[in-house]
Amino acid sequence: MHPTTDNRPSLLPRDGPGVADRLLTGAHRARLAALTRTDPHLVAHDLTAPDARTAAALAEAEVLLTCWGATPLTAEVLDRAPRLRAVVHAAGSVKHHVTDACWERGLRVTSAAAANALPVAEYTLAAILFAGRASCARPGGTPDSAPATPGWRSPRPGATTAARSASSAPPASAAG
Repeated sequence: MHPTTDNRPSLLPRDGPGVADRLLTGAHRARLAALTRTDPHLVAHDLTAPDARTAAALAEAEVLLTCWGATPLTAEVLDRAPRLRAVVHAAGSVKHHVTDACWERGLRVTSAAAANALPVAEYTLAAILFAGRASCARPGGTPDSAPATPGWRSPRPGATTAARSASSAPPASAAG
C-alpha cells in the first residue's frame, strides 16, 4: 500500500491464485486505486503465511476484497489485520472463508450473492433444458446420437412436433 494522508479506506484484494487476473481488468484496478488506498498490483492469495509485502498490506487493510478461492479468515489471520473493518466478497456464499472470528470481531461482511442469484438460476434452467433436449454433445457421441424420443426431449423437437401434427390432422377433403 502506498502512504497517503487522505481518508480513502485501505483495501487488500484477496483471491485464489489467478482469479483476480481473470476478473480485474486494468480499468477495474485503476478504479479501485482511485477509490481506495491499494496497490493495484498486489493480490493476496494465502493470508496464513503471507510474505513481507502482503503482511504489511494486511496490517494496514481496512477492507478485504475477496472472491473465489479465498482462504478462511481465522483468528490468527485476523490478528494480523488489526484495522480490518469489512470483508467485501465479489461472489456468492461467504461460508467457506468467513469464520466465527469475523463475527466476534464485529466485521461487516457483504457478498454479491443477491446479484448472482438470477444469473445462476437462468444458467441452471438452461443447463436442464439443454440436457433434456440432448443438445449438448455427450462423451463419445453427438446430439444426433441421442435416442429419438418424441416431444420436447427430442434432439429435433420442431420436426417431431410437425410430423405429429401432420399425422393427427384430418385429411384436407374431410375438412371441407
